[in-house]
Amino acid sequence: MESIEQTYDDINNGGDFEKSLIPNLSRLRKEGINFGAGSSFMASGAMGWTMGSLVAQTAGINIKSFRAQDDFDPNATVIPGAYALGNILEDNGYTNMFLLGSDANYSSRSTYFKSHGDYDIKDVYWAKNHGLISQEYWENWGFEDKKLFDYAKNILSDLKNEQPFNLTILTADTHFYDGYLCPDCEQTEDSQYSNVIRCSDKRVYSFVKWCETQEWYPNTTIILVGDHLTMDDEWSKKIDSDFKRSIYYTILNSATIPQRSDSREFIALDMFPTTLSALGVQYDSERLGLGTDLFKTEDSLVEQYGLEKLDTMLYSPSNYYIDNFLR
Repeated sequence: MESIEQTYDDINNGGDFEKSLIPNLSRLRKEGINFGAGSSFMASGAMGWTMGSLVAQTAGINIKSFRAQDDFDPNATVIPGAYALGNILEDNGYTNMFLLGSDANYSSRSTYFKSHGDYDIKDVYWAKNHGLISQEYWENWGFEDKKLFDYAKNILSDLKNEQPFNLTILTADTHFYDGYLCPDCEQTEDSQYSNVIRCSDKRVYSFVKWCETQEWYPNTTIILVGDHLTMDDEWSKKIDSDFKRSIYYTILNSATIPQRSDSREFIALDMFPTTLSALGVQYDSERLGLGTDLFKTEDSLVEQYGLEKLDTMLYSPSNYYIDNFLR
Protein backbone atom coordinates (compact mmCIF):
# COMPACT_ATOMS: atom_id res chain seq x y z
CA MET A 1 0.00 0.00 0.00
CA GLU A 2 1.65 3.16 -1.25
CA SER A 3 2.82 5.43 1.59
CA ILE A 4 0.47 4.00 4.22
CA GLU A 5 1.72 4.63 7.74
CA GLN A 6 0.56 3.42 11.12
CA THR A 7 1.01 7.12 11.96
CA TYR A 8 -2.36 7.84 10.30
CA ASP A 9 -4.23 6.03 13.09
CA ASP A 10 -5.53 7.75 16.22
CA ILE A 11 -3.47 8.26 19.36
CA ASN A 12 -5.09 5.32 21.18
CA ASN A 13 -4.03 2.94 18.41
CA GLY A 14 -0.43 3.94 17.85
CA GLY A 15 -1.02 6.90 15.54
CA ASP A 16 -0.65 10.66 15.81
CA PHE A 17 -4.15 11.88 14.93
CA GLU A 18 -7.10 12.75 17.15
CA LYS A 19 -9.40 11.00 14.67
CA SER A 20 -8.05 8.05 12.73
CA LEU A 21 -7.60 8.44 8.98
CA ILE A 22 -7.43 4.62 8.68
CA PRO A 23 -10.22 3.29 10.94
CA ASN A 24 -10.81 0.25 8.74
CA LEU A 25 -7.15 -0.68 8.51
CA SER A 26 -6.99 -0.20 12.26
CA ARG A 27 -9.83 -2.71 12.61
CA LEU A 28 -8.00 -5.20 10.39
CA ARG A 29 -4.82 -4.71 12.38
CA LYS A 30 -6.66 -5.82 15.51
CA GLU A 31 -7.81 -8.95 13.68
CA GLY A 32 -4.33 -9.80 12.41
CA ILE A 33 -0.85 -10.56 13.72
CA ASN A 34 1.32 -7.55 14.60
CA PHE A 35 4.13 -8.89 16.83
CA GLY A 36 3.23 -6.99 19.98
CA ALA A 37 0.95 -4.05 20.66
CA GLY A 38 3.77 -1.52 20.51
CA SER A 39 5.61 -3.04 17.58
CA SER A 40 7.13 -0.71 14.99
CA PHE A 41 7.76 -1.27 11.28
CA MET A 42 10.53 1.31 11.08
CA ALA A 43 11.38 3.32 7.99
CA SER A 44 14.89 2.57 6.75
CA GLY A 45 16.41 5.12 4.40
CA ALA A 46 18.21 2.29 2.61
CA MET A 47 14.86 1.10 1.25
CA GLY A 48 12.78 4.27 1.54
CA TRP A 49 11.20 4.23 -1.92
CA THR A 50 8.80 1.81 -3.56
CA MET A 51 11.20 -0.34 -5.57
CA GLY A 52 13.65 -0.45 -2.69
CA SER A 53 10.92 -1.66 -0.36
CA LEU A 54 9.55 -4.20 -2.85
CA VAL A 55 12.95 -5.83 -3.22
CA ALA A 56 13.68 -5.74 0.52
CA GLN A 57 10.29 -7.29 1.40
CA THR A 58 10.60 -10.06 -1.18
CA ALA A 59 14.35 -10.82 -1.20
CA GLY A 60 15.67 -9.82 2.22
CA ILE A 61 18.38 -7.56 0.81
CA ASN A 62 18.48 -3.90 -0.17
CA ILE A 63 19.29 -2.47 -3.56
CA LYS A 64 22.03 0.10 -3.29
CA SER A 65 21.03 2.50 -6.07
CA PHE A 66 17.77 4.00 -7.30
CA ARG A 67 16.72 2.75 -10.74
CA ALA A 68 14.49 5.34 -12.37
CA GLN A 69 12.23 4.84 -15.36
CA ASP A 70 14.76 6.50 -17.64
CA ASP A 71 17.28 3.81 -16.70
CA PHE A 72 15.03 0.95 -17.82
CA ASP A 73 16.77 -1.58 -20.03
CA PRO A 74 14.70 -4.61 -21.14
CA ASN A 75 17.89 -6.68 -21.23
CA ALA A 76 19.09 -5.58 -17.77
CA THR A 77 18.97 -7.65 -14.61
CA VAL A 78 18.06 -6.63 -11.07
CA ILE A 79 20.00 -8.42 -8.32
CA PRO A 80 20.18 -11.62 -10.42
CA GLY A 81 21.88 -13.57 -7.63
CA ALA A 82 18.99 -13.23 -5.18
CA TYR A 83 16.70 -16.19 -4.48
CA ALA A 84 13.51 -14.31 -3.69
CA LEU A 85 9.96 -15.00 -2.55
CA GLY A 86 8.76 -15.41 -6.13
CA ASN A 87 11.50 -17.96 -6.89
CA ILE A 88 10.56 -20.02 -3.84
CA LEU A 89 6.85 -19.97 -4.66
CA GLU A 90 7.43 -20.74 -8.34
CA ASP A 91 9.63 -23.72 -7.42
CA ASN A 92 6.76 -25.00 -5.28
CA GLY A 93 4.07 -24.81 -7.95
CA TYR A 94 2.67 -21.34 -7.38
CA THR A 95 1.39 -18.96 -10.03
CA ASN A 96 2.86 -15.49 -9.36
CA MET A 97 1.09 -12.30 -10.47
CA PHE A 98 1.92 -8.63 -9.96
CA LEU A 99 -0.99 -6.22 -10.42
CA LEU A 100 -0.45 -2.47 -10.48
CA GLY A 101 -2.08 0.55 -12.09
CA SER A 102 1.11 2.16 -13.37
CA ASP A 103 3.83 1.21 -15.88
CA ALA A 104 5.57 -1.88 -14.50
CA ASN A 105 8.76 -0.91 -16.31
CA TYR A 106 9.11 2.10 -14.03
CA SER A 107 12.08 1.54 -11.72
CA SER A 108 12.66 -1.86 -13.42
CA ARG A 109 9.87 -3.51 -11.43
CA SER A 110 8.85 -5.82 -14.29
CA THR A 111 12.46 -6.91 -14.79
CA TYR A 112 12.81 -7.82 -11.13
CA PHE A 113 9.53 -9.72 -10.79
CA LYS A 114 9.83 -11.57 -14.09
CA SER A 115 13.34 -12.74 -13.28
CA HIS A 116 12.49 -13.71 -9.70
CA GLY A 117 9.48 -15.96 -10.03
CA ASP A 118 8.25 -15.45 -13.59
CA TYR A 119 5.45 -13.16 -12.44
CA ASP A 120 2.57 -12.49 -14.80
CA ILE A 121 2.74 -8.69 -14.95
CA LYS A 122 -0.61 -6.91 -15.09
CA ASP A 123 -0.10 -3.15 -15.38
CA VAL A 124 -1.67 -0.19 -17.18
CA TYR A 125 -0.55 -1.53 -20.58
CA TRP A 126 -1.94 -4.98 -19.78
CA ALA A 127 -5.29 -3.30 -19.04
CA LYS A 128 -5.16 -1.41 -22.34
CA ASN A 129 -4.16 -4.46 -24.37
CA HIS A 130 -7.02 -6.47 -22.86
CA GLY A 131 -9.60 -3.79 -23.60
CA LEU A 132 -10.28 -2.97 -19.96
CA ILE A 133 -9.50 0.70 -20.60
CA SER A 134 -9.00 2.64 -23.82
CA GLN A 135 -5.56 3.16 -25.33
CA GLU A 136 -5.89 6.86 -24.51
CA TYR A 137 -6.89 6.32 -20.87
CA TRP A 138 -4.56 7.74 -18.22
CA GLU A 139 -5.54 8.68 -14.67
CA ASN A 140 -2.99 9.38 -11.98
CA TRP A 141 -0.08 6.95 -12.65
CA GLY A 142 -2.07 4.95 -15.20
CA PHE A 143 -5.37 3.72 -13.84
CA GLU A 144 -6.75 4.42 -10.38
CA ASP A 145 -7.10 2.08 -7.40
CA LYS A 146 -10.87 1.74 -7.82
CA LYS A 147 -10.20 -0.14 -11.05
CA LEU A 148 -7.22 -1.93 -9.50
CA PHE A 149 -9.39 -3.72 -6.94
CA ASP A 150 -12.11 -4.47 -9.49
CA TYR A 151 -9.51 -6.13 -11.71
CA ALA A 152 -8.08 -7.99 -8.70
CA LYS A 153 -11.49 -9.50 -7.95
CA ASN A 154 -11.89 -10.63 -11.56
CA ILE A 155 -8.40 -12.15 -11.61
CA LEU A 156 -8.97 -14.03 -8.37
CA SER A 157 -12.40 -15.24 -9.49
CA ASP A 158 -10.85 -16.75 -12.63
CA LEU A 159 -8.11 -18.66 -10.80
CA LYS A 160 -8.40 -22.41 -10.56
CA ASN A 161 -8.65 -23.51 -6.96
CA GLU A 162 -6.21 -26.39 -7.39
CA GLN A 163 -3.41 -23.99 -8.39
CA PRO A 164 -1.76 -22.17 -5.47
CA PHE A 165 -1.33 -18.49 -6.25
CA ASN A 166 0.48 -15.36 -5.13
CA LEU A 167 -1.20 -12.14 -6.17
CA THR A 168 0.82 -9.07 -5.24
CA ILE A 169 -1.10 -5.80 -5.60
CA LEU A 170 0.45 -2.32 -5.52
CA THR A 171 -1.81 0.68 -4.85
CA ALA A 172 -0.95 4.19 -6.06
CA ASP A 173 -3.72 6.67 -5.18
CA THR A 174 -1.89 7.69 -1.99
CA HIS A 175 1.29 8.66 -3.81
CA PHE A 176 2.51 12.20 -3.19
CA TYR A 177 1.74 15.02 -3.90
CA ASP A 178 -1.83 15.22 -2.56
CA GLY A 179 -2.73 11.76 -3.89
CA TYR A 180 -5.43 10.96 -6.42
CA LEU A 181 -8.99 11.70 -5.32
CA CYS A 182 -11.58 9.59 -7.11
CA PRO A 183 -14.93 11.27 -7.87
CA ASP A 184 -16.68 8.84 -5.50
CA CYS A 185 -14.33 9.48 -2.56
CA GLU A 186 -15.90 11.34 0.34
CA GLN A 187 -14.39 14.71 1.21
CA THR A 188 -14.75 14.94 4.97
CA GLU A 189 -11.20 16.00 5.88
CA ASP A 190 -9.38 19.33 5.67
CA SER A 191 -7.01 18.35 2.86
CA GLN A 192 -7.11 16.28 -0.32
CA TYR A 193 -4.36 13.92 0.85
CA SER A 194 -6.23 13.15 4.07
CA ASN A 195 -9.37 12.40 2.04
CA VAL A 196 -7.38 10.13 -0.28
CA ILE A 197 -5.95 8.20 2.69
CA ARG A 198 -9.44 7.66 4.11
CA CYS A 199 -10.68 6.55 0.69
CA SER A 200 -7.83 4.07 0.31
CA ASP A 201 -8.56 2.76 3.80
CA LYS A 202 -12.13 1.95 2.73
CA ARG A 203 -11.08 0.37 -0.58
CA VAL A 204 -8.55 -1.97 1.01
CA TYR A 205 -10.99 -2.97 3.75
CA SER A 206 -13.77 -3.67 1.25
CA PHE A 207 -11.43 -5.82 -0.83
CA VAL A 208 -10.28 -7.85 2.19
CA LYS A 209 -13.87 -8.44 3.27
CA TRP A 210 -14.68 -9.65 -0.27
CA CYS A 211 -11.73 -12.04 -0.08
CA GLU A 212 -13.08 -13.46 3.16
CA THR A 213 -16.24 -14.61 1.32
CA GLN A 214 -14.32 -16.58 -1.31
CA GLU A 215 -13.91 -20.36 -1.17
CA TRP A 216 -10.10 -20.13 -1.35
CA TYR A 217 -9.80 -17.76 1.63
CA PRO A 218 -9.52 -20.34 4.46
CA ASN A 219 -6.22 -21.52 2.96
CA THR A 220 -5.00 -18.05 1.97
CA THR A 221 -2.85 -15.56 3.87
CA ILE A 222 -3.26 -11.83 3.26
CA ILE A 223 -0.44 -9.46 4.13
CA LEU A 224 -1.27 -5.76 4.16
CA VAL A 225 1.82 -3.59 4.26
CA GLY A 226 2.98 -0.10 3.37
CA ASP A 227 6.11 0.45 1.33
CA HIS A 228 7.56 3.53 3.04
CA LEU A 229 6.60 6.74 4.85
CA THR A 230 4.75 9.30 2.78
CA MET A 231 6.96 11.61 0.75
CA ASP A 232 4.40 14.41 0.89
CA ASP A 233 6.47 16.71 3.10
CA GLU A 234 3.96 19.56 3.14
CA TRP A 235 1.12 17.34 4.36
CA SER A 236 3.48 15.69 6.87
CA LYS A 237 3.65 18.94 8.77
CA LYS A 238 0.38 17.74 10.35
CA ILE A 239 2.43 15.10 12.20
CA ASP A 240 4.19 16.02 15.44
CA SER A 241 7.89 16.34 14.67
CA ASP A 242 8.72 14.30 17.78
CA PHE A 243 6.36 11.46 16.90
CA LYS A 244 8.01 8.12 16.09
CA ARG A 245 6.49 7.38 12.68
CA SER A 246 6.10 3.82 11.45
CA ILE A 247 4.79 1.92 8.44
CA TYR A 248 1.45 0.09 8.53
CA TYR A 249 1.31 -3.70 8.39
CA THR A 250 -0.79 -6.62 9.50
CA ILE A 251 -0.92 -10.34 8.64
CA LEU A 252 -4.35 -11.94 8.26
CA ASN A 253 -5.06 -15.67 8.33
CA SER A 254 -1.48 -16.60 9.16
CA ALA A 255 -0.50 -20.28 9.22
CA THR A 256 2.00 -19.59 12.03
CA ILE A 257 1.86 -18.10 15.54
CA PRO A 258 4.63 -15.81 16.88
CA GLN A 259 6.96 -17.33 19.49
CA ARG A 260 7.56 -13.95 21.18
CA SER A 261 4.94 -11.75 22.82
CA ASP A 262 6.99 -8.57 23.29
CA SER A 263 6.85 -5.59 20.93
CA ARG A 264 9.20 -5.89 17.98
CA GLU A 265 11.15 -3.36 15.92
CA PHE A 266 11.93 -4.25 12.33
CA ILE A 267 12.33 -2.95 8.77
CA ALA A 268 11.27 -4.03 5.28
CA LEU A 269 14.03 -6.68 5.07
CA ASP A 270 12.33 -8.67 7.80
CA MET A 271 9.13 -9.10 5.81
CA PHE A 272 10.83 -11.65 3.50
CA PRO A 273 11.31 -14.52 5.98
CA THR A 274 8.27 -13.40 7.97
CA THR A 275 6.05 -13.71 4.88
CA LEU A 276 7.30 -17.24 4.26
CA SER A 277 6.53 -18.24 7.85
CA ALA A 278 3.07 -16.66 7.61
CA LEU A 279 2.41 -18.92 4.61
CA GLY A 280 3.46 -21.98 6.63
CA VAL A 281 6.82 -22.48 4.93
CA GLN A 282 9.25 -24.29 7.23
CA TYR A 283 12.99 -23.72 7.11
CA ASP A 284 15.85 -24.25 9.57
CA SER A 285 16.95 -20.67 10.15
CA GLU A 286 16.06 -17.56 12.09
CA ARG A 287 17.04 -15.34 9.15
CA LEU A 288 16.92 -15.31 5.36
CA GLY A 289 19.14 -12.78 3.64
CA LEU A 290 19.36 -9.85 6.06
CA GLY A 291 15.77 -10.34 7.18
CA THR A 292 14.77 -11.87 10.51
CA ASP A 293 11.72 -14.10 10.86
CA LEU A 294 9.53 -12.21 13.32
CA PHE A 295 7.58 -15.37 14.12
CA LYS A 296 10.74 -16.80 15.69
CA THR A 297 12.85 -15.67 18.65
CA GLU A 298 15.96 -14.03 17.14
CA ASP A 299 16.33 -10.26 17.45
CA SER A 300 16.00 -8.39 14.17
CA LEU A 301 19.06 -6.50 12.95
CA VAL A 302 17.45 -3.19 13.88
CA GLU A 303 16.80 -4.53 17.39
CA GLN A 304 20.42 -5.67 17.55
CA TYR A 305 22.15 -2.59 16.13
CA GLY A 306 19.64 0.26 16.14
CA LEU A 307 18.26 1.84 12.97
CA GLU A 308 20.92 4.52 12.52
CA LYS A 309 23.86 2.11 12.73
CA LEU A 310 22.10 -0.50 10.61
CA ASP A 311 21.33 2.02 7.87
CA THR A 312 24.98 3.05 7.80
CA MET A 313 25.98 -0.59 7.27
CA LEU A 314 23.34 -1.12 4.59
CA TYR A 315 24.60 1.89 2.63
CA SER A 316 28.22 0.72 2.85
CA PRO A 317 29.99 -0.81 -0.18
CA SER A 318 30.14 -4.60 -0.14
CA ASN A 319 32.25 -6.89 -2.32
CA TYR A 320 30.13 -9.82 -1.12
CA TYR A 321 27.03 -8.04 -2.39
CA ILE A 322 28.62 -7.38 -5.77
CA ASP A 323 29.98 -10.92 -6.19
CA ASN A 324 26.86 -12.76 -5.07
CA PHE A 325 23.90 -10.61 -6.05
CA LEU A 326 24.96 -8.50 -9.01
CA ARG A 327 26.73 -11.17 -11.07
